[in-house]
Amino acid sequence: MSIGYSVYISHFEQQKPMFETIDGKDKFVFTSLHMKEEMSDPEAYRQKAFEILQFLKEKGFFIIGDVSPITLEVFNASSLEHFIELTNIDCLRLDYGFSNEELLSLAERYPVCFNASTVKPDVVRKLKELNTPVYACHNFYPRPETGLDDEQFCEINEDLFDLDIHTMAFIPGKDKRKPIFEGLPTLERHRNLPAYVAFLDLIIKEKINTVLVGDLTIDELDQEWIDHYLTYQEITIPVTFRSEYHHLYNKVFTIRSDSPLSLLRLTESRLMKWDKRLLLPSNQFERPIGTITVDNTGFGRYQGEIQILRVDRPKDPRINVIGQVDPNYLALLPIIPNRAKIRLVSRK
Repeated sequence: MSIGYSVYISHFEQQKPMFETIDGKDKFVFTSLHMKEEMSDPEAYRQKAFEILQFLKEKGFFIIGDVSPITLEVFNASSLEHFIELTNIDCLRLDYGFSNEELLSLAERYPVCFNASTVKPDVVRKLKELNTPVYACHNFYPRPETGLDDEQFCEINEDLFDLDIHTMAFIPGKDKRKPIFEGLPTLERHRNLPAYVAFLDLIIKEKINTVLVGDLTIDELDQEWIDHYLTYQEITIPVTFRSEYHHLYNKVFTIRSDSPLSLLRLTESRLMKWDKRLLLPSNQFERPIGTITVDNTGFGRYQGEIQILRVDRPKDPRINVIGQVDPNYLALLPIIPNRAKIRLVSRK
């Protein structure tokens, strides 16, 4: 599992500060090299593209170039192989305008990426039989309401997973790209979610290998939490605790393996050395989604268990309300699997 980024030739000056801070080793970048609106001056575009690609190679990124026949024309390349030699790109994603035969021919000598939504399973099986690396990359969808729904996405990926194909999909980022400025996700339901939530959804729930940020940049906090997950496999949850429970910030808990769909049970919580005053009955309120609770003395030997609600529940005199998940990150809760490690951090 990994995080990757999109590069836009006409916006790279805006993106460059972010890329200067990223170690490109073992990271993918995706760049579209056939956007007509960027190619009004072919010579200037070509020169700028060469400079950007060289910068990315020096940073160690694995570059996937999304190309069409117009790309070859603009770069004065006589063939796809010639284009690879000119640009030193690691892998080509063949967009509209190339046949399956051209894709298979290129894949005999070079790593290739194909459009996960359009290439048929029989072609994918032929690609898999070759010795070169093969990647499947979904589209992103700038226009609202056109992103894939879950059923489509799962159906497409089922064949890819069966063949053990490395899959990629897009999430929205921070600085939205023109002309619509409404994010560049693969899944429609990700369009207005924080990048961090969409990333975890694709990695954990959808089993995607590499998640690509579709927009120009990513929020620094989202990037920080994504990096933390990739390093430690801990899911960061921003929360607000009542003042007497601030000692719970930055603690790591394990979700019980038998937690029901309605709530997350924190395994280590009952083994903690609790201040007995914190387990006396208090703060009994309604418990909407995202409420963090602790079982008080009313539950006898079960007291001290912390839970996070994934559905609405009424108040209960045996349960103290101690905090709340940041409302912007409630979509995290259905993603978190049993046995996962979570880290509760202060909402910033």
